[in-house]
Amino acid sequence: SAAGGGPRLAFGPSRAEDALGDLSTGEVRAVATWFSEHLGAVGRRNASVDCLWMAGPSAVELFIPPKAATVAYLEGRGPRPPRFARVTAVGRRGVE
Repeated sequence: SAAGGGPRLAFGPSRAEDALGDLSTGEVRAVATWFSEHLGAVGRRNASVDCLWMAGPSAVELFIPPKAATVAYLEGRGPRPPRFARVTAVGRRGVE
């Protein structure tokens, strides 16, 4: 065991992490900024009736790329699929 001085497990960067790993802080900020600028959303709810706000810490998440493109990349037969994000926002009509 690691506590007993035995070998430690370590994981390095991988193609799977590159394609399917969580969005980086920079990616989340860029998406949140774009969403706010284009749709007028805010980072937290306010008293406005028309408030559109991003729904908490999971408001910006990775949108999983298509399986075929991902498998091709993981097997070294294609480029890394583009990374897209999904934004969860709450407005007057509920979750959007």
